[in-house]
Formats: sequence, C-alpha cells, structure tokens
Amino acid sequence: MIIICTTTWMGDGGGYIIGRILGGKIFYEMECWRFIRAMSPSKTIEGSLGYLAFSLTFAYISTFFYHKISFEKIIVLGFICGIFGQIGDLVESAFKRRKGIKD
Repeated sequence: MIIICTTTWMGDGGGYIIGRILGGKIFYEMECWRFIRAMSPSKTIEGSLGYLAFSLTFAYISTFFYHKISFEKIIVLGFICGIFGQIGDLVESAFKRRKGIKD
C-alpha cells in the first residue's frame, strides 16, 4: 500500500513539474487530446508522460527498499499507478467541474 500511494504521489508531482516546464512545447494539440482537455484544460501530453515516467522511476527506486517484491512486479505496479492515477485525476476533475467547484 505504501508503494502504491507514494508512486502515485510522485507521479502526480512529476507530471505537474514536467507539464509546467515542457507543457505545450513539444507536442502540438492532437485531436484525441480534446476530450481530456475538456475535463481538465491545464493537462498536457508532456505532463501525462512525465507522470508515467516519474511513477515508473519511483517504482524502480522502491525495489532497493522492498526486496521481497520482484523487479518485474514492481515495474508493472508503477505502470498501473501511472495510468490509473491519471485516470482518477481526470475523473475527479470532471466531477469538480460538473459541481462547479473547480476554477
């Protein structure tokens, strides 16, 4: 549980940092990204990739502290946290917008 929570937290922080630094500079607006931007206008593809990269990196680092979990399992866990953490963030943003408490 500690790995899941911290991996998601680190991914969220990393996605924010990368999105603020590189957001909108590398990738152009893509048609498929329009749906995500409707839920959360400040989301960028760079931030999303940063989220996934930081999740995977922290999952890898945690293998040094938790030797009972295999490397393969913890990398899969990092990938799952990176994907589903972002989906959860988008769903939360959509709920907040619908209730009018966001922005």
